[in-house]
Amino acid sequence: MFASYLSDVERLLDERRWEFALREASDLPRLAVALSHPRLQCSADAVIKWCQEWIRPPGAERDAQGLDYERLVRRIAAFR
Repeated sequence: MFASYLSDVERLLDERRWEFALREASDLPRLAVALSHPRLQCSADAVIKWCQEWIRPPGAERDAQGLDYERLVRRIAAFR
């Protein structure tokens, strides 16, 4: 099922359906957090922690792109 989800995101990217691909891909952090939890639960704090570990760009705290990253993480954590 997870492989199908990733294939769907890849297909949307190949079709250049950027908005739909972004909407689907923004679920990835929550899915990863839930899959790592014994009861498949997910919290905003856990999503933020996952993003910091897996997608935070190197040196993000020192540059302007870091600001974009923080905004993105807040958006992902709040998205339902």
